[in-house]
Amino acid sequence: MSWAQRTSIVDQFSAAVSPRQREEGPQHKPLLDKVVVVGDCSTTVGSGIAYELLRQGATVVAPLRCAEHVEQLQRDCEGVPAASLHPLIADLSSEAGCTAFVNQVLERHGQINHGVSCFGSFWQGGQLTDQPLEEFSAMLHGPPTAHFLFAKHVLPALKQSPASSFLFVSEGAGKRMVHPDSSLFSVAASALYGIILAAQEQYADSLFRVNEMRLYAMLKRHGDIGNHQFRDHFGTKAYSHRKVGRLVSEALLTSKHAERIVVTPAMLDGATVTV
Repeated sequence: MSWAQRTSIVDQFSAAVSPRQREEGPQHKPLLDKVVVVGDCSTTVGSGIAYELLRQGATVVAPLRCAEHVEQLQRDCEGVPAASLHPLIADLSSEAGCTAFVNQVLERHGQINHGVSCFGSFWQGGQLTDQPLEEFSAMLHGPPTAHFLFAKHVLPALKQSPASSFLFVSEGAGKRMVHPDSSLFSVAASALYGIILAAQEQYADSLFRVNEMRLYAMLKRHGDIGNHQFRDHFGTKAYSHRKVGRLVSEALLTSKHAERIVVTPAMLDGATVTV
């Protein structure tokens, strides 16, 4: 290989790497000193959000149900500042548990700058008219209840500032049918949209922002996808959860009041830094 060819390769490498170095360097931490509460970081999407927020300098408080979830999140967040991750064992399924959690965060950190409500799990148990009432009730008391309790207790505790925000992470299932057998998944997702609208109306005149990020893609943990490639899972193209984390961090910094951010597969295929 000639000297000119080697020089050209080095120049191309430097051009590709230098933006990443600027982004990950100590001087570029847009969420530095910001306290972000993310629930639930035991989910695939939640752990990707925590990872990216930590990379951007945020102090991330993660309410988790058990020690096993804490260990999983710590593994998911290897490579970013561990000292800024604060997992807490908390019961967010009750009013008392949510109150205790928020009080603990305020006592330890003094403020909450951002809240990210990220709860949910996929369901594909059959068509609507085949479901017993018990299953219908269970779905309504699953993710929608978690979002409701989290929002009810975190929203009033947010710092009153234009730089603060609350972000609901939702799925497209409430607006589109994924599959006839995912019937009650769509029912539960639709209930969440009512919660979002009610919260946005209540805080329409507040200084902080209440927004929604709607995901129209299947996401897997970054390590399950592999760097610089995307794989099919059950016939559906899956994307790295860290890419959603980057979009969330951007939303916390730049979104407008009552904004809906629709995340499509095309957005997730765009240029991004993979680590």
